[in-house]
Amino acid sequence: MSPNDVVPVPPAEQIIVASQFNYDELSSSVANFLRGQAERIRRHVASSVINIGKDLTGAKHYLIHGAFVAWVESEVGIPARTAQAYMRVARWASQKGATVAHFPPSLLYLLSASNTPETFVSDVVRRVNAGERISVRALRDKLRDLRDTAQDRQSRKPRLASALSHHDDTSSAVAVADDTILAEVVAILARRLSPRDFTRVRDIMTAKPVLEDPNLAQQIASAFFVVANESANDYGLDP
Repeated sequence: MSPNDVVPVPPAEQIIVASQFNYDELSSSVANFLRGQAERIRRHVASSVINIGKDLTGAKHYLIHGAFVAWVESEVGIPARTAQAYMRVARWASQKGATVAHFPPSLLYLLSASNTPETFVSDVVRRVNAGERISVRALRDKLRDLRDTAQDRQSRKPRLASALSHHDDTSSAVAVADDTILAEVVAILARRLSPRDFTRVRDIMTAKPVLEDPNLAQQIASAFFVVANESANDYGLDP
């Protein structure tokens, strides 16, 4: 296809993303051709990502996590992290209607991320449905500002100063929960838990009733003690 064979993009599928490329030095026919090509390619990629995510989800149903990762990387030929992103996009898109199938891939990844607030997602979808052209770069910056603001509010809340655990006459522990230690704990959880489980743990531990509970430190210590004992009993070990 050449600039002389331009096929207009249907009005219902006009370019969603505000252009970041400078077309000023090109003729109007070439610029229109390239814009149309970019839009068609974005739609094809977005559709492929959603469909691949659905296919991967169907395959995952028959495999345990470790076997699924091995199958994805050896048989499909893509990294497990990429497969997870495709499946996340497919799940998200299935709940949002047909409109999002025309979103560019970069926007799909941004909006389907587990840590993107639903209010932010709803606002973007509303603006796109209203015909507004958006900048993914500007959305990333706005989302980063929202997360920074949330972190600032969180840092002003009372810190967990210490957790005490006394489960027999010979053992006790005192852990000072400064920023470095808490960041390490969260990083361990992020590495070891599935995205869904990590999100669930985060939502529980950052809920207002939990953060404001005056007995939180003791409850955390007790919970660790109970789980440690149960795990030790399962493997025939001393707690």
